[in-house]
Amino acid sequence: MNICGVIFDLDGTLVYYSVDRNKLRSELLNRLRLHNIPLSSFLRLKSIWSIIKNFYYIAESNGLDNGERRRILFELYGIIENYELDAAKKLSLIPGALTALKYVRNMGYKSALYTLCGRKPTLKVLERFDLMKFFDAVITRDDVENVKPHPEHLLKAISILNVKPREVVVVGDSVLDAECAKNIGAIFIGVKTGVRSEAELRASGADYILNSVSELPSLLYLLSSI
Repeated sequence: MNICGVIFDLDGTLVYYSVDRNKLRSELLNRLRLHNIPLSSFLRLKSIWSIIKNFYYIAESNGLDNGERRRILFELYGIIENYELDAAKKLSLIPGALTALKYVRNMGYKSALYTLCGRKPTLKVLERFDLMKFFDAVITRDDVENVKPHPEHLLKAISILNVKPREVVVVGDSVLDAECAKNIGAIFIGVKTGVRSEAELRASGADYILNSVSELPSLLYLLSSI
């Protein structure tokens, strides 16, 4: 198998974030309430990113113009970033992550990071653990118009690496990562250190499932011999 690049997710794949998601969700909904946006359409949305993803459509249906929607969205992202920056002070590396990153680099694979986290907190994490040297590209939510699972997020990383989608392995812990990878024809390796179970990762179409990123070197070695 001709693998030229490895693209990693961050939260739940390489590091454990400690964001209080329930508290963050409540703060986002409170901010929407302050802008007199009815919350009935948001209450069924459990994840932070489902709220963000659906905000534009729900706000538009409630009569907000594009400029107003952009201003409110900027406020919402500001709230999320504050939580991420706080979490960046307390997070930890997933055991084996550093070894996996070193293996990818030493074996000559091109490597990138793509994440829903903002650029500022992402760089804080990379600087804290001295990880920047392992990546040829870092694509955060601030670097694209459309984040994962939209193909743009992953394709931007692939473009910088100058490899073909079929030559890429994507390593992540979420269904969003799986969808993003499968949409462009990349190989998806799911890790069970995030929010999704093995059954959910399997149902999302994962090509391979690992207990954690620590098992990645062994899998890459096997794949390179196929």
